[in-house]
Amino acid sequence: MKSLLLSVISNNIISIGSIFLLLYALAPEPLPHWKDLVFYNLILHWGIGAFSYLFSPQIGLYSSDDPEVIKTITLVDQTASVLLDKMRFMDNLSFCFRLFISGLPSLFILFSV
Repeated sequence: MKSLLLSVISNNIISIGSIFLLLYALAPEPLPHWKDLVFYNLILHWGIGAFSYLFSPQIGLYSSDDPEVIKTITLVDQTASVLLDKMRFMDNLSFCFRLFISGLPSLFILFSV
């Protein structure tokens, strides 16, 4: 729980700081209202989390109809690769949930003010 809270705080500080610096460097007009920065932070966190969840690594999924490829796949022992794919999938899933949770303070700030 402590590591989750630490990652939420550090993710928000880093992303709001980078958004602020990017807008400061590229925007010809004055910087937007602070609510805009919070909204951009929410979109950034939830956008990266959604893309990571939607395009996560598949577990043992091969999409080839070629008979030679299917025969070769059946000859190879896939236990190690399936285990590695499961570990990658679980790491990716925890990353997505961590980004979703780190976007929640921005959502609460937007709806409370």
